[in-house]
Amino acid sequence: MLVELFFTPTGNNCLLGFNHLPLGVIFGEKPAGKKVDSFCLVHYLKGLLCDNEGKFSEAAIEYQKVLTRNPRLVEPRLKLAEDYIRIGKYSKAIQELKRCLSLVPSSIKVYQRLGAIYVSQKKYQEAVDCYNKILTIDPADITALVNLADIYLVQNKLTEASEFYERIIEQGTNVPLVYFNLGIIYSQLNEFDKAILNFEKVIERQPDYFEAYLSLGFIYELKKEPDMAIAKFNEALKIDPLSTEVYHHLGQIYYQAKKIKEAIRQYKLLISLAPERIDGYIELAYIYLNEDKPKEALEILNKAKELTDKQDQVYLLLGLTYNLMKKDEEAIAALKKALEINKDDDYLHFRLGIIYEKKGLRENAIREFEKTIALNPQNANAYNYLGYMYADAGENLDEATRLIKKALEIDPDNGAYVDSLGWAYYKKGMLDEAQAELERAVSIMGDDPVIHDHLGDVYYQKNFREKAKLQWEKSLELQPEQEDLKRKLEKCKSGN
Repeated sequence: MLVELFFTPTGNNCLLGFNHLPLGVIFGEKPAGKKVDSFCLVHYLKGLLCDNEGKFSEAAIEYQKVLTRNPRLVEPRLKLAEDYIRIGKYSKAIQELKRCLSLVPSSIKVYQRLGAIYVSQKKYQEAVDCYNKILTIDPADITALVNLADIYLVQNKLTEASEFYERIIEQGTNVPLVYFNLGIIYSQLNEFDKAILNFEKVIERQPDYFEAYLSLGFIYELKKEPDMAIAKFNEALKIDPLSTEVYHHLGQIYYQAKKIKEAIRQYKLLISLAPERIDGYIELAYIYLNEDKPKEALEILNKAKELTDKQDQVYLLLGLTYNLMKKDEEAIAALKKALEINKDDDYLHFRLGIIYEKKGLRENAIREFEKTIALNPQNANAYNYLGYMYADAGENLDEATRLIKKALEIDPDNGAYVDSLGWAYYKKGMLDEAQAELERAVSIMGDDPVIHDHLGDVYYQKNFREKAKLQWEKSLELQPEQEDLKRKLEKCKSGN
């Protein structure tokens, strides 16, 4: 049907989209008995010229003149709304589009414009209403389905978004992005099998879709299927061999799989490709520390320190490295530097407290453990460490017991904490309670030289000499270099 550009719309013979018609139809021909309004025609053409020149405010004035003359014209009103959008007058644009709908209530084009404005203003419910109205007019309108899916995705309404993406696929779309978005949604819903299926469909349609391989790698990593994750990440590297994100994840996966050499190789590749990425240095240093390679860790951390002196994790790991190397002063200096950067990190205070305690600086250690607890009242390690310090020294035993019990409130089945409580009871002379807790600690922890030693002390004080001897022998078997324990054992064997 032809559009009557400058005539009052009647019935169904006024449609949008006239720009696709020949100029002769728009301006030269007219239904019999009707005259073209030259005033409207001139100002409409002026508006079009202004639009072509990017003079949108001037164009809006021209379209307003047309509509003042004849407010029932549709196309000039739509043009006016579009110019209001271009100059940021969204309220006026909405007003004009609603007037268009009063003239052409089934115009998909107008609902699309209106929905787009609502989306830009984050008025999502109004936008949803517009796109749903389009679907009542044309249930197969792909644009409306896509927009609804995207709106629900932005709002994190994943189930609703997935339903609309599925409807898009039912329409026969072959667009990889639709399957990719659906895969992302199912990933977030933890429906990993559905996510994998959709990412594989992406690859079927576009074999070089890097993000699809990357997403598959992430999913298999979450599913704890390292071999599949590695395979997908390696496929991603064939597409983009310089992707630092892939090397990062491969390093993590290989490390979790106990493939240490390969993990180190991946992190070295990451650092070579992105020497500015501080996380690569930090995680590689962490691996070296766990592998008892402090010299290698120190080398990496010194390189990281050259990049930035604002990263507290670098100085934390330096502190742990120096501590492992028995360089306590350097360890303390590094941890203090970390605390200059992040003074409210409870773990930094805790680690500093441990080093102070090992050096015999008890007051400093107590201060750091108390700071740790003040910053994080759920730090069970700090309660236990401070409580055990008091108990082992035979001082503040009521406070020691209170602190250790607090640690056990947070982590009830921690064998080390149970041992601490048993040891505090022993120091208080509560031998029955001490025996019960230390036997429970053995049942939780299994073979631990400290717990066996403590339990042997309790048995010895209760005159269970054979039991004491067995516990001490077990402790020495696990940790032979215990001279004090050897003397206790000799004393027990001699009957003293």
